[in-house]
Amino acid sequence: MQQIKRELAKAGISYVDECLGGNIQGVRIGDMYIVEHGSGTGYYVGDLEDAGEACYTLEEALELAKKYWGETEIEGIGVVVIAIVEVGEDYIDQLITIKTDRCSLEGAKKEARDAGYRVIDECCHVVPTTHEVQIIVAVEPE
Repeated sequence: MQQIKRELAKAGISYVDECLGGNIQGVRIGDMYIVEHGSGTGYYVGDLEDAGEACYTLEEALELAKKYWGETEIEGIGVVVIAIVEVGEDYIDQLITIKTDRCSLEGAKKEARDAGYRVIDECCHVVPTTHEVQIIVAVEPE
C-alpha cells in the first residue's frame, strides 16, 4: 500500500487511510476504495458494495484514481494549500502560501519556479488530510 500512497500523493490526490477489518488496509478517495489484492499481485478498485473480481496493476489503479478524482467533486476536499518554504542549513522558513482548487505536486513546483525560486525536488511532498491537500515545496535560500 505504501507505493500506491506515494503515487497518489505525487498526483495530488487526497486520500484517507482506512482499516477495513482484520489486518486489511485500504485508502479511500471520496467513496472509492483501493485495497491491495490478497495475493499481493495487484489492487481492487471500487466501492465496498461492488464485489467485482477485477485485479488491477499499480498503473491501472492510479489511472482509475486519477479519472475518479478528476470527475468527482469530493465534498470537504476542494482546497489545495501550497506552502513554499525556504530550507537553509539549520532552518526552515515559510515564504508564501497559495490556496487553489486543484493542483498536483508537479504543478506546485512549477508555480514556485515561475515565481523565481530554485526548487529542491527531493524535499517536496504532498500531505493529504480530510479537509484539504497541503503541498510543501522546498526551495533553496536566495
